[in-house]
Amino acid sequence: MEEKNLAVLRKELFSVLLEYKETMTNELTDILVRESKALYAEKAAQLRLVEEHIAATMESEVVGDNIIREMPLNTPNFMHIPLDFLGFCLVHIVEEGLLMPGKPNLGVFKYNEKYCVFADQDAIEKFIKDPNFYLDNVIEKCRHMPELIHLLKM
Repeated sequence: MEEKNLAVLRKELFSVLLEYKETMTNELTDILVRESKALYAEKAAQLRLVEEHIAATMESEVVGDNIIREMPLNTPNFMHIPLDFLGFCLVHIVEEGLLMPGKPNLGVFKYNEKYCVFADQDAIEKFIKDPNFYLDNVIEKCRHMPELIHLLKM
């Protein structure tokens, strides 16, 4: 009975969404959409080149107070490092509540037996400045968003 009621509710919701879809219009011109896609592709390509350069040239090093940056080139078993926070960027979780995947080719950062990866260089710099802020505030973020507790395996 519960399943039937749920199916009826979903069907009603779907019909309401279809009504709204018919009234929606795309006010962006095709030229603007094409230019935006091209600009995005160009920036993504530039970022990929920078990240590949970092991964190819940077070596593991100590980058802050008890923070070690592990790089794929000279870290044995790099692919088997157990990432905390399920590999999501800690800075984006704390600051924006977003689950942005981290990029291990930028390095895996070890701090207080936690292995963290970050989405971009800005996030790395923020973490290096104050790692305890982010580790403490991810717990606060989980208190406000309890669905993160299981997702991030905390």
